[in-house]
Amino acid sequence: MELIITPTQALLPLSILFVAYHAIRALFFGPPVSKHWEQLPVVGLGKGWLAWVWATLKSVRKTQDWAFEGYRKFAPENSPFILPSIDRGAMIVLPPRLIKKVYSLPESTLDIHATQSETIQTKWTVWDKEVADNDFQINVVRHQITRNLEHLTPLMADELNRGFDRWWGGKGDTAWKEVKVWDACLKLIAGASNGAFCGAPLCRDESFLNDLRDHAMSIFAGAMLINASPRPLKPITGFLVGSNCWYLRRKALKGCMPFVKERLDATAQFKANPKCGWTPPKDGLQWLIDECYAAAAKGDIGQLEPKRVAHRLLLVNDISLHSTSFTVQNVILDLFSSDPSLGYVETLREEARVVLAKAGGVWTRDAVRDLKLIDSMIRESMRLNPFAICGLPRTVVHPEGIRLPVSNVHVPQGTMIAVPMEPIHYDEQIYPQARSFNPFRFADPNNVSNIVDSFTTKEDLEAGKESTGERKAKSTATLDDAFLGFGFGRHACPGRFFALNEMKVFIAHMLLNYDVEHMATRLDASLTDAPLDVQELVAQQSAATQDKVKTVLYLAYGSNLCNETFRGVRGIRPLSQVNVVVPSLRLTFDLPGIPYKEPCFANSALRMPEDGQDYHKDRWRKGLVGVVYEVTLTDYAHIIATEGGGSAYQDILVDCYVLPAADTVPSIPTSKAFKAHTLFASTPDDDSQPRTNDRIVRPDPSYAQPSARYLKLITDGAAECSLPTEYQDYLHGIRPYTITTTKQEIGKNIFLVIWMPFLTLVFGLGRKFQDKKGRAPWWVAKLSSMVFAGMWVSYDSVFKSTFGDGERTVGDDALEEQDSNRRGVASTLQNAEKESLLEESVEKMYMA
Repeated sequence: MELIITPTQALLPLSILFVAYHAIRALFFGPPVSKHWEQLPVVGLGKGWLAWVWATLKSVRKTQDWAFEGYRKFAPENSPFILPSIDRGAMIVLPPRLIKKVYSLPESTLDIHATQSETIQTKWTVWDKEVADNDFQINVVRHQITRNLEHLTPLMADELNRGFDRWWGGKGDTAWKEVKVWDACLKLIAGASNGAFCGAPLCRDESFLNDLRDHAMSIFAGAMLINASPRPLKPITGFLVGSNCWYLRRKALKGCMPFVKERLDATAQFKANPKCGWTPPKDGLQWLIDECYAAAAKGDIGQLEPKRVAHRLLLVNDISLHSTSFTVQNVILDLFSSDPSLGYVETLREEARVVLAKAGGVWTRDAVRDLKLIDSMIRESMRLNPFAICGLPRTVVHPEGIRLPVSNVHVPQGTMIAVPMEPIHYDEQIYPQARSFNPFRFADPNNVSNIVDSFTTKEDLEAGKESTGERKAKSTATLDDAFLGFGFGRHACPGRFFALNEMKVFIAHMLLNYDVEHMATRLDASLTDAPLDVQELVAQQSAATQDKVKTVLYLAYGSNLCNETFRGVRGIRPLSQVNVVVPSLRLTFDLPGIPYKEPCFANSALRMPEDGQDYHKDRWRKGLVGVVYEVTLTDYAHIIATEGGGSAYQDILVDCYVLPAADTVPSIPTSKAFKAHTLFASTPDDDSQPRTNDRIVRPDPSYAQPSARYLKLITDGAAECSLPTEYQDYLHGIRPYTITTTKQEIGKNIFLVIWMPFLTLVFGLGRKFQDKKGRAPWWVAKLSSMVFAGMWVSYDSVFKSTFGDGERTVGDDALEEQDSNRRGVASTLQNAEKESLLEESVEKMYMA
């Protein structure tokens, strides 16, 4: 994807806007701290009247360092400190010994509901205010689901068994198999959770479960984008995020509405005639319906609307799927990157075997309770991998504010308070060898000190406040102020017992039925998967080749053919290159770009059978022609980063054949094949195929034309690399997109003014936070997908009809002979075959 924006260029417009906004705010209103608590120390604050502005900007990358710095300096003194943040403003971070006292204040003083609504931005992400404000779904999780774990545990275990057979392989599969950890955990947890939430067949509907996962991600990633936006931009950002959430909600509702309506009808018949022969099932959906009936009995009949009930079912999933999957993923990564000689796996597997045998081979609630060591391991992994650096935010809502104990600092209404979760979890005084993974740490209570022990002062000892005596091992679901994985106080995670029950069965089933290969080093936890892991490639090099330069063969076929782009803008220095043809693929231009400016980008597709009706720019009948570059691993990571950070393209291996020095491209190459990596943007089949990325798919992928600028990069590159004349002639025959009317020019300028700040933000964030493999973080990939989706929705719904076509030159339709029906069939075939090729290529890559 050729949209080159350097990090400085990308962040410049947003930074200017951000600085201008906060500078004006600082000029007229002063710093974002109250005079009542300005005596508190601020971590990360420089000097000057714009100090708060710069600190807020730097908090994107420095929050972790500042939180640990503040904790080291002020926790021993039992003093709060102020932490700047880009999404929450200035927060007061409490010392550990004040957590119980402050978080025990009544809700009329310290509020969580409004804080959570602001954090998740329910105004934009949830749409239905009744669903957001009425906690029916929370009550169901806290009460009915927790009380009925004895009934629900076998159901979850059965769905986990089915899911493991589906995604990890059944008992007849004895060969080693690669499993993408995050993807597998999310699929398994989604199926098992919905076994309890709504039951079969909905819990086994892969399309519905995919839509659930997308809806949940759109809410949390979108909320992050809204919270990070300056206040003047929040309505625009909120509208874009909200539009995406609305679309994904509608898609998920479509998958479950027939099921929900059927359940509502059956419940109505049952209430009218209890002897009708139908028994209400014991699952989350039925309990949600019962809650809605209770509200209807009080006059709120609207709660029984099928769409509202189904929306509540979505929210139950939204608050559980990703957090549980993220925890299970971390448990797997922590366990199988530990030293095998310590015998952790064998010990845990034996515990699971003994407990299951004692239970008669069926997982029950009592049996799960007996998995003490697995419980300890989950708690330990959650300690090492907390969900936030500083979390559990609360807002002071009492008109007179509050006065913090010990420090006697007055905190006014509207102030946000948080807890230093990660610094507490990594405190060596509380957890000896805190940065080491010890799965049995919590099985021995003497391995852990509590907050009072850790921060007991000489004065406390003299006053007799030392905490001593016999301690008992704690379950992961047990709350205390030294372990904050499930929150703290009366508003701790309501579904923690359900989630822990599910995770323990997951881990026990995995240990009893699968061998997992240990990793030399722990991989980073991720909410996305990619087939190429540069760090793993480096780790797998044999000792004999450690002194050699490690390289990758990379196939370029788009703008990377051009020296201006590849060597100039991207700064890649290939060690060697050769012209090739790839018979299995062909060149397409079906990757959506930016309307009016860069309507589409180059991509590759499976070669289709001869079809004389193909669209002009896709008419090339022979294999994909390009150049294979030999590049270093570092350069290849940079290529991935500049091509969307892994969110636009997928890395695959393909068979390449060296081209002879001739003017034509052979239909059947005779040279020896070799494998090279290339970037491939698959088109997912929403109904049946697994998705590999979040790319936008246009209704007619062949409609858009590349810009003249982009097309020139490809034709110039083909000439520079001396590709066959036949292929160069084909490239020169492609007509570019051209603006032909004044209305289009006006539309282009308005469109870019609106959307370029958001595009530059996501591209800049991707470059700023890319990992060593060149991949952007999951949240950047999601934000990018949401921004591009919103951009194309605005084009289709407003700009195209108002200002004219932004994808194709006006008048070109009459010049192209095409059979739209035939192309639609070809497109469907192509999508399925591309997915098949992707799967096959990934398997080949890992076998190579």
